[in-house]
Amino acid sequence: MKKLLTLVPLVYFLSLSASYSQVGVQVGAVASTDPAFITYDSLEKVSGAIGYTVGVFYKYWLTDHVSIQPALNLLNKRWWEELDDGGIFLHNPCFLELH
Repeated sequence: MKKLLTLVPLVYFLSLSASYSQVGVQVGAVASTDPAFITYDSLEKVSGAIGYTVGVFYKYWLTDHVSIQPALNLLNKRWWEELDDGGIFLHNPCFLELH
């Protein structure tokens, strides 16, 4: 009986919140043509960043015009840098963003 008393309000709340909420997927490209990164050996030979972002979001409407939308994204950016000795240093960091 205690489980039923807990289950009924939970199902009722989930049925109400489902009508006011959205779950989705975010996918996109990340690109920058400007060398906006600090170089490893102080030379200015740096490529722009290119990469991708993939994530999920949950949008909950508080009113007809106001909503809350937290998201979790995996962000990957790549760029290269030419070193003094002629070698190339490749940067390939991945970030996990919560916003």
